[in-house]
Amino acid sequence: MRAPSPAIALVLSAGIGCLLCARSAAADPDGRLVVATSAHGTFYFHGVLVPPPYVVAIGFNIESGDTIRHGIYINGIPLHPEPVWHPLSPGGEVDSIRAAEMRKAVRNSGIPPGTPPAQTARMLAAAYAGIPGLIDSARAVSETALVIYWTGSTKPDWRPLSGKPFEPPGDRTIGFLIGAREFASYLNPAMVVLATCAGEMTIPPLYVPELDAEIADARKGVVRKYDILRDPRVVAEFRNPQPLPTH
Repeated sequence: MRAPSPAIALVLSAGIGCLLCARSAAADPDGRLVVATSAHGTFYFHGVLVPPPYVVAIGFNIESGDTIRHGIYINGIPLHPEPVWHPLSPGGEVDSIRAAEMRKAVRNSGIPPGTPPAQTARMLAAAYAGIPGLIDSARAVSETALVIYWTGSTKPDWRPLSGKPFEPPGDRTIGFLIGAREFASYLNPAMVVLATCAGEMTIPPLYVPELDAEIADARKGVVRKYDILRDPRVVAEFRNPQPLPTH
């Protein structure tokens, strides 16, 4: 069997439309902007089956009168660690310094045109991690996202990539909105979506029976080659699923 390539749900490209039953994006009182709903689909969150119906939303909060978007949520579960980007001065001076240093790191990274997306993400993470006194660590979590730990902060900052080396700071509403709608489009009766420690995967109908068999074997602790789950850490998530995060 030819294993499917992981189709990452958060491809931030222009012109993506929501393929689900449409629901106007509207803010609700608990800080969630609902983007789409679906009564169909199959979604596993780190080995746990999250039953439908699904509500796909963007998180937000109000800071100093500004609306700050902070991640994508499925039924209230954060799909990724919430990004942290708080200006440390009223004029956003620290944000400007960060942006300038990150652009400089990209220019010095030597990433050649045409580099595959996954390799580009790893090279970008390495470039950012090399900024002394600003970033403690950075790593690629998929070919479309990085996680950055800023010096002096223990909270992860998730950074979506949109085909460009660096997405500047600021209001990322459009990026989150496109990402949420793209994720929602995979919640349909024919496909399975996996959110794992190795990133997100969408499993097309042809491979769903094999995925079901692999999940069943992982639950039973069967030692075998896993063509779809692949990563031993992902197999472990299905073998010993943890309770869903409370919200």
